[in-house]
Amino acid sequence: MKRLDRCRQFVRARAFPPFENLNRSEPISDRGSMNDSLPHRLAKRRWVATAAALVCSASLAQTAGPAGAGALGDAPSASASLAPVTITGRHYDNSVGSSDAASQGVIRSELLASRAALRPGEVLEFVPGLIVTQHSGDGKANQYFLRGFNLDHGTDFATTIDGVPVNMPTHAHGQGYSDLNFLIPELVERIEYRKGPYFATHGDFAAAGAADIAYKTRLDAPFAQVSVGQNGYRRGVAADTRQLRDDVTLLGAVEWMGNNGPWTVPEIYRLFPILQERAHTPGTALSGGQQQMLAVGRALMANPSLILLDEPTEGLAPVIVDQLGQIFNAVADQGTALLLIEQNMSLVVRVAERYCAMAKGSVVAQGRVENSPAGLRDLEAHVMV
Repeated sequence: MKRLDRCRQFVRARAFPPFENLNRSEPISDRGSMNDSLPHRLAKRRWVATAAALVCSASLAQTAGPAGAGALGDAPSASASLAPVTITGRHYDNSVGSSDAASQGVIRSELLASRAALRPGEVLEFVPGLIVTQHSGDGKANQYFLRGFNLDHGTDFATTIDGVPVNMPTHAHGQGYSDLNFLIPELVERIEYRKGPYFATHGDFAAAGAADIAYKTRLDAPFAQVSVGQNGYRRGVAADTRQLRDDVTLLGAVEWMGNNGPWTVPEIYRLFPILQERAHTPGTALSGGQQQMLAVGRALMANPSLILLDEPTEGLAPVIVDQLGQIFNAVADQGTALLLIEQNMSLVVRVAERYCAMAKGSVVAQGRVENSPAGLRDLEAHVMV
């Protein structure tokens, strides 16, 4: 380090001397001709300083030795080369040159693992512009929206899992429905998506787009996890891989899921005993009251937080109206809110807590339902009996 400091001081002194030193007499070897101008003299000094700096660099390089150690510590030698650096995107493989069109790409497993999925079909929401919603029913295919357009249950969005098509003309739920409830999100390796009607290789159900889901062929480590939630939700999943031969790997996974929600089929039957008696009767053969009970029971199977009932007692006998009133109270006691649009004031008084009376599209009265003469008169003034 002392040698390096001396070299720096020498170079600095020769290249940038004090201004007053330029006027004093110097040896001819330094100044050159006495007739040289001041710029020429400065240039010569910088030339001499540059040569001195090169000599210092060579001397220091010899002192450092072949390993780059010595006076400069651990600084690497000039001949050392850096290791190659590879930059890989964590989320999407849709850079320029990697796809045939801007509307297609590949979703990587790192992105899939960064966000929890509430439902198996939600893995498709990683496709830009695709929205997956829960249908109002238990175990049914999701409803899909791509770029703002309703794709129903996926009849226009072809989906495959490891090359096996999910949309089938003979699908048990409906023709072309994309039912992904059997998917295990933890095993998804990547999703190759295509949007638009430009890819004829995916068949009839790809009018709006397609997604090819690929499972992992090998796990970094075996895993097991358990999830719990509201209404008795329980889910367990475990998976592992075994190397059978050099070219054969076995991946096994098991999943169990249960949800003891507030409404199950036995509970619906307890709420509507007549429906259990008519379980094998076609819906067209049910009476008007029984059809209303069936409609309410089907809505409850989705475990909703709110049910909208539009004139459920229209055309029903008074005894059936009384039964529906008891049923509506039982549903409300279970924590499910009811929004009732009804003209039968006797039912409103027995079921509702608050009322909002409308006439010609405008709200004319609202408040709490009270079994008092004043409250009943207020209702009678706006609600038809």
